[in-house]
Order: sequence, then C-alpha cells, then structure tokens
Amino acid sequence: MTAIKHLQAAFLPALANQPWVGEVIDLLGDAHMRSAGLVGVDIGHVDMPHAGLLGSELCIGFVSRGSRIEASCMNFKPNELAKFNRIAAIMRSSVAHSRGTHGAFREKSFQLNTLVFRTFTLAYAYDFNLPEPLRAASMRPRLILHPNAARLDPHPLSVMIQKCLNSFTTAHDDFRTLRLVAPTPSALESSFREARAGADHP
Repeated sequence: MTAIKHLQAAFLPALANQPWVGEVIDLLGDAHMRSAGLVGVDIGHVDMPHAGLLGSELCIGFVSRGSRIEASCMNFKPNELAKFNRIAAIMRSSVAHSRGTHGAFREKSFQLNTLVFRTFTLAYAYDFNLPEPLRAASMRPRLILHPNAARLDPHPLSVMIQKCLNSFTTAHDDFRTLRLVAPTPSALESSFREARAGADHP
C-alpha cells in the first residue's frame, strides 16, 4: 500500500537564515541541468544532548546522471566528491547546525532530516521504530522554498521538484511505499505571491 502526501510549499526565513544552508546551496548544481554534478544532499540533524548526541551529518548525495538524478554515498566523480566532502566538513564544524535547524522548524523529534536542493529543502521526521509500511505513513514532510526559487517559472520548477522527490523516495529504503507529490505550478505561484506580499508588509 502506497502512502501519498501532497506537499504545500512555503518560505521559512528561519531556515534560510541558517548559515549552513547558504553554504550548502552554494555547492550544489542546478537540477535542471543534465550534467550539474552534485545537485542535492540529505543531512541528518540529531538533538539528544542527554545521550551525548548532538550534531549534523551528511547522509547521502544526489547527482545528475544524464536525464536522471541518482542517490549515492560513494560513486562520485572527482568534482562531485570534492563538494560532497566540503559539505560533510561544514556539517561537522558545529553542533549549532542541528540545534538551529530543530529550532527553525520547532521540531520535537530527536532526529530531523533536511533534503537540500538548490531551490528547495524538504524537512522530514518520522518514527523509525514503526514497522513498514507504517514507517512511511508516519513521515512528516515540510517543503520549504529557497528565496532563489521565486525567480523561476513555476511550471519547470514543479516538474524539477517532483523529479528530485522521486529520486529521494526511490533511494530511501523506508520510503519506497511513499509518494510525495510536488505542488502544482499554480500552488507555487500562490506561494510566490504570498512571499512577495509578506516582503512588502513586514
């Protein structure tokens, strides 16, 4: 049985203002391009200070392979690996990344993951103690658009987000029974209008 989750996009300044987010985005290629190298990363943020576990770790990378986006943790080309390693170093540099990310989302779960691509972040938490397929159904996803997304045409952006989400659920063992549906172009345009209105009236 497939769990289907239709995503609504939003802008979240509390996430965009996290220093690590900008550093990571700057190292990612454009998923619209066929040979963009490393285009996305999945980062786990753990916040369990009572157990001595606090920090962020780069879990997996997503690379452009022709018309596809594939997940990988080892089969990188040299330029992809260099960027992957730089992002891993950024994550290891401070426990503040985890604490700040949990705070931005007001997330109570001890682990919060951020799937970061150039124009959006999918933040998700789920109960990994549950058996499949209940595990996939317990996922709590939030789709956050980055400020640079507002400069793009919503139609190809919607298609690209869906392509990235498909690569993520296909690669993640816990989520192969999950279908994440990207916002429609009209929903993205509505998000852009709301963000512009908010910028005009702080």
